[in-house]
Amino acid sequence: MYDLRDMGARLDGDIDDESRILAAYDAVPDNATLILPCGKWPGMRNRSGYPWAPHIAGKTVAWEDICGLSLGNTTQPLDLALGDGDLYIRNLAGGRWFRRTDFSGGSEHPTVSIGYSNYSADNRWAWGNVFPDKPNLEVYTINGAHDPANRNVNGSVVGINDVMDSYGDNTWSTQDQGLKIKANKYGQSSTWALVSELNDYTGLPPRSWAQTNELDINANGADTPESLYDPKQSDRKLLYLSAGPHGFDQYVAGKDYDVGNRVINVDRSGIAAIYICTKSGKTGFKKLEFPDHIHGLVTDGTVVWMRGADYRVGIGVGIWANRDNNDQNVSFNTFLSGNIVVRNAFIDTTQISLTERNSAVIRLAANQIIDFSAEGTNESKNHHTLQFSNYMGHNQLAYQVKGTTEFSVDDNGNTWSGGILMSGKGLRLASMTRQQILNIRDPQEGMEINDSDDHVPVIFENGHWYPILLGKYIE
Repeated sequence: MYDLRDMGARLDGDIDDESRILAAYDAVPDNATLILPCGKWPGMRNRSGYPWAPHIAGKTVAWEDICGLSLGNTTQPLDLALGDGDLYIRNLAGGRWFRRTDFSGGSEHPTVSIGYSNYSADNRWAWGNVFPDKPNLEVYTINGAHDPANRNVNGSVVGINDVMDSYGDNTWSTQDQGLKIKANKYGQSSTWALVSELNDYTGLPPRSWAQTNELDINANGADTPESLYDPKQSDRKLLYLSAGPHGFDQYVAGKDYDVGNRVINVDRSGIAAIYICTKSGKTGFKKLEFPDHIHGLVTDGTVVWMRGADYRVGIGVGIWANRDNNDQNVSFNTFLSGNIVVRNAFIDTTQISLTERNSAVIRLAANQIIDFSAEGTNESKNHHTLQFSNYMGHNQLAYQVKGTTEFSVDDNGNTWSGGILMSGKGLRLASMTRQQILNIRDPQEGMEINDSDDHVPVIFENGHWYPILLGKYIE
């Protein structure tokens, strides 16, 4: 570390101090830390309005302001970072302040980097008992716990407050990101990019908004007109989920490769796949059949390749709502709902592709109800429903009004109403044995069924089943 005052700077706020600060800057090596003792920084700003600071292209330093310099002959503190790509550190309002500003492209290195590497071998911990977590960074925030004065603490605390101000005016090719989490998977361990836990340890029922994970967009103006009936044209998306195969370089003949290098090549079955170098060397020029099964090996020149996965990505579930340990005590009143205004559709599947013969947009299990009548009240539920179930001995998709089936369609495409088979060639009664007819629960007045034992239609009237007398058959 180098003390700027020990190196000749006065730090009296005079612009004449510029040359002395510049000389000190030139004298220290790259990546040095320059200590800024108490005093005043020269009262000059650059063309961007930032405090002046020396800069040499390709050189970076850290400016550590130990007690808060003011700018020029004022009491105004340095409010913006010093230098071009340099790190500026200061104490501010009881906190530690890290800032960096780039004017000439700068570096992709972070302003603050905290690293932790774990090489401990401990085989005791398995799924379901994943402790101990070994955090790289922990931010611990407390609001009102163990207050000796037993005060009612007001105000909200924020564990991590991530604020990103974007003033750029570029197209989608520039993507300013308030929070980016990137997890790189190089082994076969279960890898989770983001885990958010919201734990309630009170043991009490929730109060208003007691536990909520929130996503907001605050803006003005309508989305593009094209997005009204073509969702992919939307320029605003509250939640955007994306997936794609990870890209690797294409295989090249006659090239040197090292162990661990990965390339894309076509296997003997014509499928693009990932191949992993397991022995360093140079690939040959002889045309080879690369293996089409996982972990298959092939020698290529002096390189040995092992087949990995197909060059594609398949995801089993887009969104999964889980009950931990399949606990039956976990339930949702409603999983997906809202009070938004929808101009096109609450769910729009027009842009998806169903590639398999048995693919479906929505798939329900038997006895699961689709309700068309709910109006936000318990009394209006299930007045008009669709339900697939077994009705009168047949698997049928039934339209029901207040629980009573008005008509249904069975697995053979037959349409039924009140136990009567309706078709373009006339009506055919449902056929049941005498005992099955007598076992029908809650039969309705006027219900007709064919008695297959006596080969006669019967009708339910006045609490009993009566056979319908048949006349002479027609010829």
